[in-house]
Amino acid sequence: MDSFSLRLQSVFLVLITGFLTLWCANVSSECVPRPKCEVRSELLGAGSYEIVFVATDGTKAGHRTTGKLVLRTSTPDDVSPRTGEKVAERLHHRLYGFIEFDFEEIGAPIFLKHTIVPAPNSTDPAYPGVLLQEDLKEIFGVPILTVATISNIRTGLMGFDGPGIGLFIHCLTPTEFTGTWGKWGIRGNGSGYFCARRMNVD
Repeated sequence: MDSFSLRLQSVFLVLITGFLTLWCANVSSECVPRPKCEVRSELLGAGSYEIVFVATDGTKAGHRTTGKLVLRTSTPDDVSPRTGEKVAERLHHRLYGFIEFDFEEIGAPIFLKHTIVPAPNSTDPAYPGVLLQEDLKEIFGVPILTVATISNIRTGLMGFDGPGIGLFIHCLTPTEFTGTWGKWGIRGNGSGYFCARRMNVD
């Protein structure tokens, strides 16, 4: 085989590798509305998830963004490293965590510098950026992850006012979950759907 043929094969392999890399990246970020299924909230566990948000309403309708969601197991002894406050016994939640994503890209009503509401990337167990609200399943029919809301405060303050969003889980398996997202308090803009895929187990 001459040197020209070897160079041609090398170029071909580079092109194929690049195509497969782009294809895999698109597949990992693919998110389409899924049909509802039986939701057993105990299937949602601690770990890291790739999460894709798609806006269908609001000023950023048609936009999407991909981020990282981390969920951690809560304990009755959770304490805020910032304030030293212990989580109220009546506000025990099975999972809490944090999320990193471009919320402005989808028009989500989240405030990073709110004086009361935790930021979405807060890792403080008493003031987490994300909180699993299993008790509200009786009201809304599905488990909910609240993001950067006043409902995330676990030291005693409760409410549904202010900024933040809720992730309403409509379908859940051991490796992924999907659903819709929208405003949690009185401040609203965008809404849409999301898809989360487990990356590992913490």
